[in-house]
Amino acid sequence: MVLSIIRRNARRRVCVILSPRPVDLTVKDYGSHFREVYNDVSEYTKRPNGEVDNNEVIRRMLTPFTEKPKWVTDIRQDIAEKWFSKPDRLFEADGSHFKSIASTYIKLIAHDWTTLLDGLNLPRDRYQFYTDEDSMEKISPGMRHQGHSPDYIWVFREEDASVEALKERLDVALKSNDGEERERLILGVWNDYIQVKDGKRRASNQADIVLPFDQLIEEENALREEKRTAAEKIYGLLHRKDAGPRAAIGGPFTEALKWVENDLPMERATTMACYIYGNLNILTNQFNVAVDMYSAWRFLKLVGEKKIHTVLVPTEIIKEKEWRNNKLAKVFENYPRLSELVRGFTKSGELQDATMFDWNTALIDSCPGLLKTKRVRPVLRMMREVGAGKDPEEVDFEGSLEASPKPPTVMLRVEVVRSRGPHYLTMCWTEKGFNGRILKKYHDKIPKMMIEDLTDYHAKGRSSLEKCSFELPPLCARRNLQEHPDPAGSAIIPFPGASNVVNQ
Repeated sequence: MVLSIIRRNARRRVCVILSPRPVDLTVKDYGSHFREVYNDVSEYTKRPNGEVDNNEVIRRMLTPFTEKPKWVTDIRQDIAEKWFSKPDRLFEADGSHFKSIASTYIKLIAHDWTTLLDGLNLPRDRYQFYTDEDSMEKISPGMRHQGHSPDYIWVFREEDASVEALKERLDVALKSNDGEERERLILGVWNDYIQVKDGKRRASNQADIVLPFDQLIEEENALREEKRTAAEKIYGLLHRKDAGPRAAIGGPFTEALKWVENDLPMERATTMACYIYGNLNILTNQFNVAVDMYSAWRFLKLVGEKKIHTVLVPTEIIKEKEWRNNKLAKVFENYPRLSELVRGFTKSGELQDATMFDWNTALIDSCPGLLKTKRVRPVLRMMREVGAGKDPEEVDFEGSLEASPKPPTVMLRVEVVRSRGPHYLTMCWTEKGFNGRILKKYHDKIPKMMIEDLTDYHAKGRSSLEKCSFELPPLCARRNLQEHPDPAGSAIIPFPGASNVVNQ
């Protein structure tokens, strides 16, 4: 997502906001034990007809909990003790050590992304990373710590002698069966890597790898006040409303909500969030919603009031078989490290099983006319028991939703709105019998756009972006960003432990 946003907004500064993610280094991920755990849980997760409820098995293995569920007492106790005895760690109010680990993880990822972007010839003055420690008061684990792939291992695939030595130390750390020792060893590797990278930045007089999100908000407020004062002096009034930045959201809505609650404008937002039917989703809530449901709910409720044109990209657009991209081998044929990284997040290790959620979202942001959309509105739901032997039913949630780092107990859904007049929240839509021409157009265009992003085709000639049915907003301000003109605002890209992008 970050690469695509930078490539396709050549005259904009990109601010990448890295949302903190709870990372518990004391627990091992399921890894090669996944099938063993699955088999044992499945013995106690059967429908009335005796068949295994496969989705419920996965849901139990991945859904985070703060109190041990009743079903844990039913399964084989050695499995229960090893994998389900410990509640998932949260960003507790007094969990300063846990919060410190999350902050270290963000620096690690920022340095790794910078290395990847360097390899694709992207100047470092085109983007800046930010993070907000306040987000830890709202963000919860999106899934059990055991269910997360240890994505930080890919940081140490860099072809550098010092990094290769760190990888050997990391391999030893990951094999430790003592949780506290594993955490200590992994953090030692992380901090040594960060120290090496920070030293190189200081030597070349570059800014810190990650800056406070509040600093960006302060700079934005100061810039807008400067523009307002200058305009009043010259014209006596503002002739053009400042539309603000565009946001591409690939994670929680936490920082995007803080942005608009600080009365900063946002022109539009494209976000990977929610689903249409949910039949392809195992977890009760779509991941980016689950990690901070309060912010997702508040932001989606505010888009009408704030007049922010917001497009939701549901999981079906990426997960449905007819949408799966079978041309990724061509996309990555000249980029073996990126190919390895993408394949590492699939169970099969094959590119055709990769779900490129965030990259597709960025491309839809660049070319919004590519897909049909429907008007929608957010709703909160809860499950209600209806009797023995019957599945619980979904009903409206009538209570209030509070910000909390605990996993949500309700569900956020969207409903189609049949109305006329201005409406600011839409969702890309796919359904049975979906227009085949649109699907073909999507499959033809997306791989080409991905190759353009990787090869910097935009700098060499006419790109797919110019053929899309929209225009970038005119530049309305400039910043001293080393010759890079910059419209007012930023591009916000939140990812959990990763990013949200704002185009300024």
